[in-house]
Amino acid sequence: MHTLQISDEAYARLRLASLASGRSESDILIQILDWVVFGTARPAGLEPAAEPTPTPSGMIEVYFLHKGERTEGEFDPGTGAITVTSGPLARQHIKSPSGAGYAIKKARGEPDTACQTDGYMRWRVTSTDKQLQSIRGEHLMRNDSACQRGKTA
Repeated sequence: MHTLQISDEAYARLRLASLASGRSESDILIQILDWVVFGTARPAGLEPAAEPTPTPSGMIEVYFLHKGERTEGEFDPGTGAITVTSGPLARQHIKSPSGAGYAIKKARGEPDTACQTDGYMRWRVTSTDKQLQSIRGEHLMRNDSACQRGKTA
């Protein structure tokens, strides 16, 4: 076990969160760090859904976490495009998750060499907290079936 030095105010808040949730200070810190680093922590009792929950228009709500900044978006399972709904690129429609990730990093001042992104790995489905990759097979299968029938997806 390690010792961590934090301010009295930070410890008081950590202790309050621990008492309120019935969880240890260590568990609270792990949840906070998971949220900051991976964008994956959820408040107690709000477990992620097993399957993505589409919006009424059929879009899947997603988010992209870069250097602690979260950008919201909507993934179109029919086309694979992302419409960014928050941050500096809000309302922009980008044809791929990788392109959207690249654009977000670029808008936040990253050099071109640092902007390459595997969008299906970096974007996460909001309702499940899983990588967008987790539904990629469904998206590709739907498009494949439509193409085989001679229809557009």
